[in-house]
Amino acid sequence: MKILHTIILCCIILGCEAPREDKTSVPVLPLIQPPIETSAELNTPSLLDIPDEEVPTTDHEAKYTFAPPSDKSLIIFGAYQSTRPLLWDWVKPKTISVTCNYELASSNESDPALLSILQVANTDSQSIDNNIARWKALFRSNDGGPVYASKKKYEIDGIDATQITIHGEFKGAGSGWRLKDHLLQVVIFNNEEVTTYIKILGSRTTVAQHEEAIKTFLQAIHIVDSSAE
Repeated sequence: MKILHTIILCCIILGCEAPREDKTSVPVLPLIQPPIETSAELNTPSLLDIPDEEVPTTDHEAKYTFAPPSDKSLIIFGAYQSTRPLLWDWVKPKTISVTCNYELASSNESDPALLSILQVANTDSQSIDNNIARWKALFRSNDGGPVYASKKKYEIDGIDATQITIHGEFKGAGSGWRLKDHLLQVVIFNNEEVTTYIKILGSRTTVAQHEEAIKTFLQAIHIVDSSAE
């Protein structure tokens, strides 16, 4: 009987034994990383890696800064020049489309008048009638009505010129302000390549104070570079 109990106990112990772990190892393959593609952008050095003498630079000041003529007694524009009246002071243009600006001083408390000279290629120049329509749109009469543009012909250094005069309330390109009793005079002439616009804008009183100086300046205009003809 004891032998039977012993046999049964052994069977129970053997039947409850936990399964053995298979310790057979599986080989681990080495991780292969794909090749890294390089591009021209990755190989391009930054500005920090380029020697100072090779760093590209843009001289914005040289492109947009204007300076008065070295001879302050002259007004020079393209192939032309004339004598500068004593009361005309050079001022820096606010746009690269303007060749030069001069302020015409006022003898009273009103603002100075401004003389601006613009030069454009003949292919980009508008007709006189189109220009007159555009300039008239900047004015209305002092009473609020339409304005009239007068036209005058004469010569500048043997070249035919046209003077346009508009008088009234200057409203500019906007409508937020008005300047009564203002005058716009524009003298237009051209050679084979370039059309020149000499504009004078200011109060009629200030422009009248410089009437003789304006005539002298226009009469003294002459070509200094014959190759521009």
